[in-house]
Amino acid sequence: QEEVKKSGYTGLIPIPGGIVLTGGCSLMRGVAELASQRLNLTARIGKPENICGLVDIASNPIYSTAVGLVQYGVRDRQQQGGRAKRKGFSITGLFQRFGRWLRNFF
Repeated sequence: QEEVKKSGYTGLIPIPGGIVLTGGCSLMRGVAELASQRLNLTARIGKPENICGLVDIASNPIYSTAVGLVQYGVRDRQQQGGRAKRKGFSITGLFQRFGRWLRNFF
C-alpha cells in the first residue's frame, strides 16, 4: 500500500488493471489473494510472455524482470533501426544462452 501511495496512483484506486506480482515471492501460496484483499485491488501473478526458446524455464515469474528488460532492450534497438544490432542476434539465441547459463549456474 505504501508503494502505491508513493507512486501517486492513490487517486486512481481502483487501479483499472489491478496489480501484477512478479519475482520469487509471487510463487508463495495465497500471495495474490492476500494482496488483493489488503490492497482492495485485483491481483495476479505475472509471467514473461512472447518468449521462445527455453519457454519452460524463462516463463517462470522469477525471471519476469530479467526477461522484460531483455525484451525492452530488443524492442528499443529495433525502434532505433537496429543500430546496435549484432550479426546473428536473435531472441531465440538469447534465451538459449540464458538457459545454458542457468543450467551451469544451478
